[in-house]
Amino acid sequence: MGNCSLPDPGKSRRCTALLPGGIARSLGRGALTAVTPSISGLGRRVQALNGQLRMDAMPGWGADIFVSLPLNLKTRPTGDTTEWNLAARELEVLQHLAAGHRNRTIAPTMSISENTVKFHVRNLFRKLNVGSRTEAIALAHSHGLR
Repeated sequence: MGNCSLPDPGKSRRCTALLPGGIARSLGRGALTAVTPSISGLGRRVQALNGQLRMDAMPGWGADIFVSLPLNLKTRPTGDTTEWNLAARELEVLQHLAAGHRNRTIAPTMSISENTVKFHVRNLFRKLNVGSRTEAIALAHSHGLR
């Protein structure tokens, strides 16, 4: 749940939101910092989308987290994915993930079992250094995969 006010043209907008999984939750006594795992994960997601994250924290009080994301992402050619050293099938699975497909729809399309899809997804997480499908998809989109 959240709320957003529409900005005047040329101005930014301020939004408050409850993010799935409590991404920006306090660890008690205002201990939320930039190195807190949930915040560093958010930082990686924002960076993958060419955005900016700023955090103002006051110990014992709380934190304000500001995220700016570009509205029209510039896509890079898919050749940039070579740095990830993905096998052909892993890249194919990543393309399906980027297209929004679920494991059970990817499996028959690629003529493999759902467990094999899960295996490839785990390998992708490790090779891309991400912790979730969302991060993998954001990284794929930032490299031009759709």
